[in-house]
Amino acid sequence: MARARDIRQGFRRVNQLLGEVVKQAPAANDTVGTLIQQLASLEQLVEESTIDQKVASPRTLPRGKAKEYRVERTGKREVVAEYRPDDLRPFRCPRSTYDAVARALAKSSGPVAYDQIVSDVAQSLGTARADYQIRVALRFLTDPDVGLVERNRARYRVLRSRSFLKQARDAWERHLPDTTENA
Repeated sequence: MARARDIRQGFRRVNQLLGEVVKQAPAANDTVGTLIQQLASLEQLVEESTIDQKVASPRTLPRGKAKEYRVERTGKREVVAEYRPDDLRPFRCPRSTYDAVARALAKSSGPVAYDQIVSDVAQSLGTARADYQIRVALRFLTDPDVGLVERNRARYRVLRSRSFLKQARDAWERHLPDTTENA
């Protein structure tokens, strides 16, 4: 599965670079648009080929299999993306939802029920968010590499409440891609 991950990372990097070309040379928008469409078609073919391989040789993955989290830029938005070894497409949570989840957790003095977090996020943002976005934010915060929140029976508890919001922002920043790498 490492090869599929490398391929996805390659596609993402090419898309990022095309985004940079548009910023630096707006006159190239039409050409870049065509390139992005061709790249999307190619990526779909690769994904279908990978799916066909999975169907031909199915594996069962244990529940709770390790996930990988990365913060990515999609256009002008930043999202935390959750990559699973058994799924080709990541789940994504926008920064605004992540920040609202962090604020909902930070204001609590003890364990918070999932439903309360959903309610607090909707109130904070003025509209309900997709369930998977909130769950991605919570899984990211409970991931052992981040380790800011503890989950127990659908209740979430901040481990270090005094500096939680700062630590949540720092965790986001740590998962941003390195912008110093060369193409």
